[in-house]
Amino acid sequence: MLLALLAFFAQQLPDFKEQVVDPEVGVCYAVTVADINGDGKPDLVVVTEIPDQVVWYENPTWKRRVIVGKEIKLPVCVQAMDVDGDGKTELLLGADWNPGNSKAGGSVWLLKRPATLDEPWTPIKLDEEPLMHRFRLVNGEFVCKTLKGKDSAAGDGNPALLFALKKPADPFKDKWTRDVIQNELHITHNFWPVDMDGDGKEEILLAGLEGVFILKKTGDKWEKTKIGDGDPEKRGAGEIKIGRLPGGRRYIVTAEPWHGHSAAVYIEPEKAGEPWRRQVLVDKLKGCHAVWTADLTGTKVDSAVIGFRGVPEGKKEECVVFVFHPLDAKGETWEKKVLDDKGMGSEDAICADLNGDGKVDIIAVGRSTKNVKIYWNQGK
Repeated sequence: MLLALLAFFAQQLPDFKEQVVDPEVGVCYAVTVADINGDGKPDLVVVTEIPDQVVWYENPTWKRRVIVGKEIKLPVCVQAMDVDGDGKTELLLGADWNPGNSKAGGSVWLLKRPATLDEPWTPIKLDEEPLMHRFRLVNGEFVCKTLKGKDSAAGDGNPALLFALKKPADPFKDKWTRDVIQNELHITHNFWPVDMDGDGKEEILLAGLEGVFILKKTGDKWEKTKIGDGDPEKRGAGEIKIGRLPGGRRYIVTAEPWHGHSAAVYIEPEKAGEPWRRQVLVDKLKGCHAVWTADLTGTKVDSAVIGFRGVPEGKKEECVVFVFHPLDAKGETWEKKVLDDKGMGSEDAICADLNGDGKVDIIAVGRSTKNVKIYWNQGK
């Protein structure tokens, strides 16, 4: 009886109510949240291949509209940004994605808003680099990452690039210029901005073949600090995010190795300079690819959403999305919840309060399952 009571009180995660926004949009590669129509409500933006397109779903009806279609081939990532300061959202799109071709392809596009949002947007090419893969905003700047270096093989040859693409006076007509952040590591799968030291400037968490790193800008240079090797057998890490434990200490959560069989956390040490402790949250699955952290409980403690897509072609029984919630200040004990094991081959996931009720919801998009789902937070 005592053990049952302890287990009950340890349960902090809320229930979630699933809604299928779109059962068959295409092979999903990315999802983000942005106020596209300026009504103050967060809309969903989804990138797919087969068909090649970017679509948005209007909150709260989730009406689907095409932003760009077949004029841009093989889109892979998207970032919302008001590039001209008019208070309206533009989109930056990575495309021409071919992970087997390190010699050519890879492009960056600015999608200019139309006069009315029922019309397609106008694509403007900004840059080209093979294996263009991920975008983020870091300290207000648009930052791009390639998976590998140009003319490189897997883990060998030229390193991957991480660079800011700096906005010119006229972002629609003038040339955007590069400012290289990192060109030493190989197969960098994702990155995340966070102010690690409280100085008001964001550092960059970076995950790749050679491990898990923090990049900090000192003067004009970015210096890297390694905090972990990633998977001890197959090397490296893929997706990466950061969250808060009870008491405020931070943890970094990763997919390991990239596209791998597990997810792990690295617990911030009590004293600076000490090693981050690695702990596996889940193992022996296939295709860990969706990772996000958010306060799903309203307790200022961050849960970790972790999605396994299976192999890319995807058997549904391999597809599962979990939520993990830390229960102690050292990050040793975690509550585990199966969010979806009935058909979400999660290529990407994100969290946001979609209906303004003060509770953070979960959104996921499927690669093999080709669908878009919202998991509505039913907490109190």
